[in-house]
Amino acid sequence: MYVSKHHYAIELAKRGNKVYFLNPVLNSWDINIRIEQHNNIENIFIITYSSIITYLTKFHARKIYNLFIHMQIKRILRKIGHPIDITWDFDCANLYQTFSIFKSQLNIFHPVDKSNILIPPKKKPNIIISVSDEILKYYKHNNAPKLLINHGLSDSFVKKALNNLQNKVSYKPNSTLQAFYFGNLMIPFLGHENILIIIKKYPNITFNFFGFYSETGNYNPKSISFIKELKTYTNVVLYGVKSQSELISLSSKADIFFFYYLESAAYSRDNSHKLLEYLATGKIIIGNALSAYQKSSLYMQANTDKEWLDLFEKAVKNINYYNSIEKQRKRLEFAIKQSYENHINSIEIFLSRLGFH
Repeated sequence: MYVSKHHYAIELAKRGNKVYFLNPVLNSWDINIRIEQHNNIENIFIITYSSIITYLTKFHARKIYNLFIHMQIKRILRKIGHPIDITWDFDCANLYQTFSIFKSQLNIFHPVDKSNILIPPKKKPNIIISVSDEILKYYKHNNAPKLLINHGLSDSFVKKALNNLQNKVSYKPNSTLQAFYFGNLMIPFLGHENILIIIKKYPNITFNFFGFYSETGNYNPKSISFIKELKTYTNVVLYGVKSQSELISLSSKADIFFFYYLESAAYSRDNSHKLLEYLATGKIIIGNALSAYQKSSLYMQANTDKEWLDLFEKAVKNINYYNSIEKQRKRLEFAIKQSYENHINSIEIFLSRLGFH
């Protein structure tokens, strides 16, 4: 499933740039380096390589691990055979402790998730980009210029939103209301209790879950119990992982979208990529408050468990009002503006002001 780094790579490649996508390092003894043209996308080359030494060395002998990683990067650059202009780094774990090994003219650090790891002193980005003020504040002691850019919306969802906007199709609720959730069901900060309450409270609503789930494995026990309980309800459908095209097609059948995340060490309820995909459908959304949208009326935001449950009930009782053409239009217009094409344009303008051309 594509995330931000993949979408930015695709958008850069569409503009004629040659993009080398550096895969996460493999934990194997293979010394070979593979640089392969992407099967379907012109100008994207995928680099696959190993650490040569065991990955555990990173945690027990960091200097030795760095030495081998840097040696591999030098081999990769020799194999590429020409200079790198921009290094665009989405790695919050700082696998690469310095940008200097890439010898690029411009170094961008772009964390889209919360991290408890500061940028190493030798790693000096020219610019830091992120999706929330909370993440940018974490790097406040780094003097690099900072740019707030929202999560992006992929081309497929943008096209769907544009189509919905242009057609102005009036809303007619399903005979059985359809509530949709997109996302990994095993994340530990998912609000299990609230979600189960609405499933029990509304047996005449079908709750459709799209995303990875498992009843076994090394996951949070509460997540596994949650999945097992979901399977006991006749008004719940678990679809598992679906392709983006399938999600877009099925999303047209939704009446309501919902999410509820708990604040945790891993998630500060600052932003959510899934919210954009929901907004691209135009339909009403019930979720917890996100700091990036604190002044927004694009979705129904709850600050407490009770408020979230009350808002869900309000949406169900007034579904035609909340899914009116006018309200859908505002959601669609906002989502369309968050395209990766627009985000790249904004980043280019910002870099130009800093003197990068």
